[in-house]
Amino acid sequence: MEEQFCNATALRQELNARNISYAKSARISHVLSYGQVPVVVYRQSECGRHHGNFIDASYRRILKNPDWRRRLEKVHAQANY
Repeated sequence: MEEQFCNATALRQELNARNISYAKSARISHVLSYGQVPVVVYRQSECGRHHGNFIDASYRRILKNPDWRRRLEKVHAQANY
C-alpha cells in the first residue's frame, strides 16, 4: 500500500511539473495554486478568445451558454492570485 502511495505521489508531481513547464513554454495564461505541491490553474487569454483548459471551439460554446459561463467566473479555491 505504501509503495502505491509513493508511486501515485511521484506521478502527480511529474504530471504537475510537466504541466507547469508546458504552460510556461506555450505562454498560456496561468497561476499556481497555494497547495503544498502547487498545481496550474489556467486563465482566459488577454484577448478573451482562448483558455488553457479548453479547445478553442469548446471554449467559444461555453462562453455562449450563460450557465456555463457563470461557472468560469468562480474563483478556484486554491488559486494564488
